[in-house]
Amino acid sequence: MAGGAFWYVLVAFTERQFVFVTIALGMAVGYAVTWGAARGGVVQAIISAAIAAVAVLGAYYFINRHLIIAGGEELGVAYDIPLIPTLQEFRIVLRVGFEADSRQYFYCGLCIAAAAFLGFKGIRTSRRFSGKQVPL
Repeated sequence: MAGGAFWYVLVAFTERQFVFVTIALGMAVGYAVTWGAARGGVVQAIISAAIAAVAVLGAYYFINRHLIIAGGEELGVAYDIPLIPTLQEFRIVLRVGFEADSRQYFYCGLCIAAAAFLGFKGIRTSRRFSGKQVPL
């Protein structure tokens, strides 16, 4: 969630979306899951992909919410979009944002794929970091 929050702040201040941030978010999730599990595998890849999907969609809710409100202000229209949405409001904001910028599908896919890849591949834990050898 911290990575999603960082991504939102970056987009809010720069008004641009950077593809490397989505990949980094996915890699951070995959790394955290494999570090916690001390190995990679199919289960870790699925867990990583699920967590990354929640993180990237949550980040896109706030990104799209920000862009919709900012666009409304330019037109002189005030949109009342809640900070904590219901499921229906969440879906509507994501749908509007994804229809406005179809690259968001690509960015979400990259984030989830990076998380699943690193979750499947795993990381090597050596004696240098943990004091013990973890079998892969």
